[in-house]
Amino acid sequence: MSHVTRGQVRRAGAAMCLLMCSLGATADEPNRLTQEEKNAGFKLLFDGKTFDGWTQRNDNWIVEDGAIYREKRGGKLVFVKKPLPDDFEFRFEWKVAPGTNSGIKYRDANFEYQILDNSSTPVELRNPRQAAASIYFGVAPCCDMTKEPGRWNMGRIVCKGSVIQHWLGGRKVVDLDFTDPAMKEYVDLLKFHGSDMDFRGGSLFFQDHGGAVWYRNLRLRQIPADEEINHESLTPMPIPAEAIPAWEAVIEKIRKSKAEKESAIRLPTKTNRGR
Repeated sequence: MSHVTRGQVRRAGAAMCLLMCSLGATADEPNRLTQEEKNAGFKLLFDGKTFDGWTQRNDNWIVEDGAIYREKRGGKLVFVKKPLPDDFEFRFEWKVAPGTNSGIKYRDANFEYQILDNSSTPVELRNPRQAAASIYFGVAPCCDMTKEPGRWNMGRIVCKGSVIQHWLGGRKVVDLDFTDPAMKEYVDLLKFHGSDMDFRGGSLFFQDHGGAVWYRNLRLRQIPADEEINHESLTPMPIPAEAIPAWEAVIEKIRKSKAEKESAIRLPTKTNRGR
């Protein structure tokens, strides 16, 4: 066995300390703004400790290890401190347990950034229009950039004028200009599902669909009127053949429900005669 001197021990300890300090200086710390984000006008919506600015009805959301965690059933978590700007950028991180389905709704639920464990979805239901980072129901992402359950994903929502963008893992995966005639198919789907394409402002909230989901690093900024955003055409992933029957069944169910509601409205109301 070789002999280790005290000087070698001290030097090794100093090197380890230097390494740890270096890692600490460069590691990303959750729920803190970078200087670049501060300069861009971002504000933190969650301090990693409290629900200041948020509201919920049944205390089913808790703070766990610096993240917002949906612990049990009880409903959505809503940011109520102030409404969303008309044009905004929202950056966040999310992770899910196996099989979890959640979502981030914005502009008063007219649009949803889908949060989902794609890998646990049965093959016959794997519709990209309902996959993680889609504009739920309407526009599929161009590719699947999700990490496996239990790992943090970076997400981003950008809304400017008639353009809505979803990002995942540092890549833009949805870029919808709802005034573009080439996007009419997707716009019609969103309208069919109940979206008001021209709605602005409103609230931001996290859905409770029964699964374990975590959120952190919630950062929001208003996009100035004179700021240009990079809009480009992206091709949404197609619906696989094996998932088309389930998708058509969903469409038919919604269509039937709409028809029944319209029929009920047209029916004459009964009068209380003889009183």
